[in-house]
Amino acid sequence: MKGQVSIEYLIIVGIVIFVSVPLFYYATRSSGENIRLNQADDTVKSITNAADLVYSSGLGSKDTVWVNIPSGVTGVSVANKTITMNLTIFGRISEYLSFSKANLKAAPGFIGNLTNKGNFRVAVETFRDSDGVVKVLLGGYCGDSICSSNENAVSCSSDCNSYCGDLICDSNEDCDCSDCYGEQDGCASGNVCDSQGSGSCVSTVQIQCGDGICTGLPGDNCNTCSSDCPIPSGYSCCPYDVQLNYYILWNAASCPEVPPSVSNCGDYCVWFGSYNNGVCRQNQAQCNNNGEVYQSGGDDYCIGGPTGDFCCCIP
Repeated sequence: MKGQVSIEYLIIVGIVIFVSVPLFYYATRSSGENIRLNQADDTVKSITNAADLVYSSGLGSKDTVWVNIPSGVTGVSVANKTITMNLTIFGRISEYLSFSKANLKAAPGFIGNLTNKGNFRVAVETFRDSDGVVKVLLGGYCGDSICSSNENAVSCSSDCNSYCGDLICDSNEDCDCSDCYGEQDGCASGNVCDSQGSGSCVSTVQIQCGDGICTGLPGDNCNTCSSDCPIPSGYSCCPYDVQLNYYILWNAASCPEVPPSVSNCGDYCVWFGSYNNGVCRQNQAQCNNNGEVYQSGGDDYCIGGPTGDFCCCIP
C-alpha cells in the first residue's frame, strides 16, 4: 500500500515538473523580451528628449545622453523630426518611434552605433545646416564633415572652413571675434560689437554708410549699403529683425521664412502680428480661456512637453 502511494506521489511530482518547466521558461523569456522592449522605447525617447532640450536652449547648445541598446536591433533611421528603431521582439520585427520638436540630423556612424548591443553615449547639439535651418545633430564629432555650432576652423579644421579673421561673422562667432564688428549679437539696441574682437559693445553713433564698416543697422547693412556690406557668394541678405530694419548675411541661397531673431513663442507673436507677447499653453482651449489667440506657427518654439506645446499670443 505504501509503495503504491509513493509511486502516485512521484507521478504527481513528475506532472508538476513537466508543467512547471515550460511555464518557467516562458515567463523568463517573456521577461527578457519585455526588458528589451523597454530598452528600445527608452533609447529613442531619451535621444529626442535631449534633442528637444538643446533645441529649446538655442544655437550652440550641447548635451550628452547615455542609452542602453538592446540585442536584436535590425535597423535605425533618422528622418526630419523622427527617430525610428526596428527590433526583433516576440518573434517578429516591431517599430519604435519618437518625435522631436527639432529637425534631426545623424552624423556618420551614428546609425551603426545604435544597432550594436550595449551602452552608448550620444552627443546632441544644435547647429545651422547648409540650408540655413537650425537643427539638432546626433552623434556629432570632429571629422564628421559637419561644422556644428561648437566647432570652428581652429578647433576642427576638417569640418569648418570658416575662421576668425575671414571677415565673415559666422554662426559660431560673436563679439569675441573681429569678424563680427558692427554686428548686434548680444549687444543692447544702438550698440554693436567693437572692432577689436574684445567681446565689448560700442555705440554706433559715428558709424555710417561709406566708412568701410558694416554695422548691419538701418542705412548701413547689406540691404542698403553694398559698399560697406558686400554679399559673398553663397550668402543672402536677410532681415534679422523686420521692425528694426536690421539685416544680416545668411549662409544660404535664400532667407529663412522666420527671422533668426525669433527664438521663443513671445518673439513669434510680436513678429507675426500686432501682439504684445506670447506664452506656451497645454492646449488650445487654455488660449481661449485666457483671452489669447492660438498661432500654430509658433508651436516650434514651445518645448514644454505635454504642459506647454501650444503657442498662444497675447493681444
